[in-house]
Amino acid sequence: MSYLAHRRKAFRGGAYTDDPGTYGLTFDGVAGRVGCGSDSSIANVFDGGGSMVARIKVASDGEGDFGRVWDKRDASGSGHTLITLSESAGFCKLRFLQDFSTQDGRWDTTSADVELGTWITVAVVYNADSATNDAKIYIDGVESSVTEALTPSGTRASDISSNLRLGNLISDRTFDGVIDWVRIYDKELSTVELQDISALSGNLVEAWELEENTGTTTAAEISSPTNDGTLSSSPTWTTV
Repeated sequence: MSYLAHRRKAFRGGAYTDDPGTYGLTFDGVAGRVGCGSDSSIANVFDGGGSMVARIKVASDGEGDFGRVWDKRDASGSGHTLITLSESAGFCKLRFLQDFSTQDGRWDTTSADVELGTWITVAVVYNADSATNDAKIYIDGVESSVTEALTPSGTRASDISSNLRLGNLISDRTFDGVIDWVRIYDKELSTVELQDISALSGNLVEAWELEENTGTTTAAEISSPTNDGTLSSSPTWTTV
């Protein structure tokens, strides 16, 4: 087990808190997604500094070895995505990608520090206003070491017309595991805030708690029905 994984396990027994909820959605690494639309309220969330947070339990690195936790990009590649990859010996890495006009920015966790089959809360904290800014990836309130695999250049590519999807790209990068609670904030959350994410409601732009446990719609907590998610290709409800 990696050093960071040991740190996370110790940290979970201390100050770190999150809300596990009761239900979530299982994706099978073959097909399935939740489409949440492209309303302006969830567009370009990292402009001026933003954060996206999700509770996930990863079973493998997903379809094509690049499963999507979320993806807000169109066919031409305008937007951002969080990816599982590089599965090895019961762990995998995470990759955050933000499209830019000249070259995209890509940041990978340096170590494979996501333990398969274990619930984690992952957060991406980023300011896309400048290509010189680096994204930060947190796992259970602890900042991961991140390697800049691609250095962005040019200007941030707008995702204003790109649909946000949970658990997939469009159809061929299905997440493998369970997604429970997804949140968007319009600020760069601090380490202290991330350590007690369950109590944090300020600056919340949107959230999907995924608590329905039935049907093909999951309600957006802030702007419903505008940002409600629609289940496609059979992700299944599950008790978490």
